[in-house]
Amino acid sequence: MTRFTRRTTAFAAAGIAAFTLTGCGAGAGPGAPDSGTGAPSGSATEDARKGSAAEGGLEVGGAWIPEPANPATAAGYLTVRNVGDRDDALVDAETPAAGTTEVHTTVTADSGAKTMEAVERAPVPAGGELVLESGSYHLMLMELPEDLSAGDTVALTLHFESGTEIDVDTPVLER
Repeated sequence: MTRFTRRTTAFAAAGIAAFTLTGCGAGAGPGAPDSGTGAPSGSATEDARKGSAAEGGLEVGGAWIPEPANPATAAGYLTVRNVGDRDDALVDAETPAAGTTEVHTTVTADSGAKTMEAVERAPVPAGGELVLESGSYHLMLMELPEDLSAGDTVALTLHFESGTEIDVDTPVLER
């Protein structure tokens, strides 16, 4: 292996590690999500700025996107409440603000390292909720054609196993 190849490989590995941590919002810090809300810690004013919508027996609240550290990717957080009497699942999401939008979860390897992986469904139990937050289920917006900045609003469509679709205007907030 040449010196250039070793250096390039090391640089690529560092970039992948940085993407994994910043792209999914891993780690806590100022403005990191509270437990259970998918929302940044902060004032009632910040909470009022987050997106919400409802359709059928599903209610979406606390929707927000942290201002991305990596201009090519962003994470999305929210809570889905199922007030109906049938289980459902979040199976897809889309937005014109990203080339690709996926539902992800964070998994911990035997070594203790955290990684993210795409999932085909995230369950929303009848009478329960699904919380999308850092370190758990979350949305990944990838291939962003334009930078997202605090103050922007992203039109997000959530697709559920039941066929329900919910459109929610999702603000980009400071981390």
